[in-house]
Amino acid sequence: MGKRLLIIFFLLICSGCKNNKSSTTNLTNTTTTTYINNKDSPLMSVSGFAQDFISNRIDISSDSDCYVIVNNEYEFIEALSNKEIKVIEINNDLNLGYEELQWQYDLSEFSKIVKSHNKPLLHPTLIESGVSKINIQDRHSLMIFSKSGHTIKHASFIIKRSEDIVFRNLRFDEIWEFDEATKGDYDRNDWDYFTLEDSNGVWLDHLVFGKAYDGLIDLKEGSKNVTISFSSFIFEPNDFIYEQFAFLEENINNYPLYQFLRNSGMTIDEIVTLYSSQKKGHLVGASELDERNKELSLTLHHNIYRNLQDRLPRLRAGNVHIYNVILDNSYLYKVKNDLSRRYRHVFDNSQFKIGVNNQGIITTENGACLMENSVFIDVSTPIKNNQKNKELIYTGKYRVINSIYQLNDYTFRGGSEDSNTPFRAYQVEPLEFNWNGFTELYYHYQLADVITLTDNLKEEKVGLISDEKINWLKIKEVEE
Repeated sequence: MGKRLLIIFFLLICSGCKNNKSSTTNLTNTTTTTYINNKDSPLMSVSGFAQDFISNRIDISSDSDCYVIVNNEYEFIEALSNKEIKVIEINNDLNLGYEELQWQYDLSEFSKIVKSHNKPLLHPTLIESGVSKINIQDRHSLMIFSKSGHTIKHASFIIKRSEDIVFRNLRFDEIWEFDEATKGDYDRNDWDYFTLEDSNGVWLDHLVFGKAYDGLIDLKEGSKNVTISFSSFIFEPNDFIYEQFAFLEENINNYPLYQFLRNSGMTIDEIVTLYSSQKKGHLVGASELDERNKELSLTLHHNIYRNLQDRLPRLRAGNVHIYNVILDNSYLYKVKNDLSRRYRHVFDNSQFKIGVNNQGIITTENGACLMENSVFIDVSTPIKNNQKNKELIYTGKYRVINSIYQLNDYTFRGGSEDSNTPFRAYQVEPLEFNWNGFTELYYHYQLADVITLTDNLKEEKVGLISDEKINWLKIKEVEE
């Protein structure tokens, strides 16, 4: 243990690569932003596709039978097992790793709620704690939140056949480990923070997410009317990642992929930076050409993504609306370019999966994706509209309005229909944009000015908020 801590300390000293790239402000198409009237507070009220499917909780008192405050993992699991509970307030950090839970508590009566989820193989913290699959099934109206922004670790949540589900003001972390099992393809553990299956009306708001083995939040089996808002997805080197590579360094002869990276000349710090970005974001539609994919609907707004390699989102059929979102891949862009130039033989190796993507929106199978007033920074491929072949059935639709694209010293402001736009897919000729199942968006929302978007999405607005005066149960300004 002492040797491991010394290695972690050494790696921490070596960390801290930053991109100080300067850029010009060569703006084009300065279309005036249109603001849509909205009586609800854009910061604290539900908007997007979930807007009409999430109920107010303001009348639920903390001393009522359907409201519970939990202080430990057992109380949380117990509350989830009681379908009469409508509000769960988390009052402490929770480690929901399966091995950790089994060691502390008797879980025999909660076998349908919590299960072991693909036993960890490499990360020392996860080997000790385990990872759990937490099932929320057949629930109508459930809210889980924290007043002060507590953390849930080592768990994947499966929301299935449920409606009116809300998570607010929470951090989710530590479900990643290095992948030797599938040679870097990350195709074993299936650890996502949230998987939504056959559910209607889910709001994920003011959340913070750490790096995950697989994806972050996936929609499957026709899940619809989902909004993810005011959330932070920032992926950079941290103690948890350093600990993984300290373990691998101590046991280098047992792990061929890691040994290959070191023998190829890469330093430990370079490997850490290479693997600190997030591989996958949001998968919307898990199965190819599934009829239920047409029902999928997701809104992403006021979110910050940093160093996300892929899937913002990856859409099969259905509808996605993105507005006031920042995807900043400047660190990822620099790392990928620098390392691929110095270690081409590593990236070209066919035995292991070491490639790094840098792309944003992917829309296929007639999926419709609209992005408004958003910012993409150093995203090599901002849009793809086909991932399989040039057949029409695999081609998706997209439209970008009044957004900013920055790459090195180049800056563009405009949309996908402007001349010389970088917001264009080059895989297949674009389809005419229209929504699937309706002619225009049917919910109220408010657009922030894209020029000042970065200032508007400061840390105190996006992610965790510790203000005890906030009433997180107040979902809407006007009660229904």
